Amino acid sequence: MAEDVSMRAATSITITWGPGPTNGGAPVIDYDIIYYTTADDIIVFRNQTSVKYTATGLTAGKTYTFKVEARNRYGNSASSTPV
Repeated sequence: MAEDVSMRAATSITITWGPGPTNGGAPVIDYDIIYYTTADDIIVFRNQTSVKYTATGLTAGKTYTFKVEARNRYGNSASSTPV
């Protein structure tokens, strides 16, 4: 199997998501995007109002894990399934 060189050389990624199955009784205000390579290397971007986010400045060849949390007037949702 040939290795996908374009993925190995990528330094940015765009993620998109849809609304969750419920909103907890209040409209979503914004989202937190959490991504990391290890437990010691966590990056959080808060107050994202779009359902699309582009992470830049990534290190080519590293594996990153992404999660999203929605926030409404009651607080943050549980994290999405990590990808």
